[in-house]
Amino acid sequence: MTKNLDQDIVDQLKEGKEALFRTFYLKEQEKFIAWCQKELSLTEEEARDAYQEAQMYLYENIVQGRLDQLTSQLSTYLYSVAKNQVLMKFRKQNTVLKHEDRLNEHLVFLKGTEELGSDKAAAAAQIKREIDHMLEPCKSLLKLFYYESLSFKDIAQRLGYKNDGVAKNQKKRCLDRLRKSTQK
Repeated sequence: MTKNLDQDIVDQLKEGKEALFRTFYLKEQEKFIAWCQKELSLTEEEARDAYQEAQMYLYENIVQGRLDQLTSQLSTYLYSVAKNQVLMKFRKQNTVLKHEDRLNEHLVFLKGTEELGSDKAAAAAQIKREIDHMLEPCKSLLKLFYYESLSFKDIAQRLGYKNDGVAKNQKKRCLDRLRKSTQK
């Protein structure tokens, strides 16, 4: 797309005309997904999510007047937004994963606590007590995932979630609650 066409997309979208933006959205999608997979090592699903989030951010910036005049191509802006969002997500996930790894280790041990040493057994017992005292849906979700080793797809079906992504996100929230309750 040329710089003039890119500016036309911005100008028309600010006027409430979305046709050119839709064309841009569809035209960039596959190229963007391939780029994310190659440059950012994302799965196709993660790349599609990143694309959707970056496009929403771009759309909102234009509509809300934060992006009036382009200083680069619209696609360059889009890729820059996506890269920043993905890097921010990775930083946040790395912090969470450090704590989650410790919790996951303890939760795996819950199936056979009698085989553990006294320190690990005590930690596992504490986590089991915390899970048993959690409110729904966290209590059921964590038990289905860790005790019954169900997939997110099966958990979503059992608990009535829209899809496995919702179950996965809910598990993260539940682990955050569990983490907070065990750090008291």
